[in-house]
Amino acid sequence: MPLVDAFKFVACQLIVLHHLAFYGPIGDAIEAQSPLLSFSLIEYARMAVQVFLVFGGYLAARGMLREPPRWAALPSLFWQRYMRLVLPLAAALFLAMAVNGLTRPWLDADTVSAPMSWGQLAAHLALLHSLLGIESISAGVWYVSIDLQLFILLAFLFALGQGLRSWRYLCLLGLLGSLFFFNVNPDWDIWGSYFFASYGLGALLAIGLDKRWDRFLLPLLSLLVCLALVFDFRERLLVALAATWVLAYAAPLSAYLGQTLQRLASLGHVSYSVFLIHFPVCLLVNVALVIVNPSAGTAWAWAVVATLTALLLSNLAGAAFYRWVELPCARLGRGRVRGS
Repeated sequence: MPLVDAFKFVACQLIVLHHLAFYGPIGDAIEAQSPLLSFSLIEYARMAVQVFLVFGGYLAARGMLREPPRWAALPSLFWQRYMRLVLPLAAALFLAMAVNGLTRPWLDADTVSAPMSWGQLAAHLALLHSLLGIESISAGVWYVSIDLQLFILLAFLFALGQGLRSWRYLCLLGLLGSLFFFNVNPDWDIWGSYFFASYGLGALLAIGLDKRWDRFLLPLLSLLVCLALVFDFRERLLVALAATWVLAYAAPLSAYLGQTLQRLASLGHVSYSVFLIHFPVCLLVNVALVIVNPSAGTAWAWAVVATLTALLLSNLAGAAFYRWVELPCARLGRGRVRGS
């Protein structure tokens, strides 16, 4: 479904723009010249992460439908997912630490992280840094931890419901719990249960309820989200619902649009690598802007050039990282799981 990969590419660009607007001199220049644009990128562009959550739930559920997880297989399954996420993350973290050190003399403390200890690095690699309240080395690392938590939660729901054939309804119950309880309280935003409101939409779209009711599934999910919005309005749920509708019709739309989407779809394949590597790239471009030190009259033009440069370099670095790091790490992770 090329449309899915195309949306992943667009969502990834919005995340990069969000971080550019949020951190460093580029963000300061954008805010000074266009407060509305700055506010939009900071508050709304980050909601593109809902696209990844919905699509991630869908893809994870499809994989579990092909090979339903059993209790005995869960440790191996979790280890495989952990290795898939953490091996490329480790490479990105070491790069981020190096770039943080290089750019620290040029940028303020709100943009770069403090020097990291080995204990802090270990917490990142264990995907526990958010839970332990440790400052992140790189922007967006929290999502990797949430992805693993959500995958584990979905696998447990599948395994728990296997004997009673009730895993579909356990997923529905999990979605309801997130929509009306966990996702309402920001204190839960370091736990996967908070994000299951979006992840569960994609998962339920993949697994359905049963053949008699599948044609009512999308209206049912839409109704549940609408009720959750009445209960407590959250714009991010609207983005998640829109992504669910796109996903539901991705196959026919992809076939209709044909070659138009192919180039964007190919770029979407490297979205995880771009997500991992873009922040160090953005730090370096911010330093370049500091060195140029444009006058007040040219600051906006330089900020636009720096933003476009950071966006382009992030994608180029992501493509290289995908080829030389993420793909080899994925093969290594699968090999270790099979041999364990």
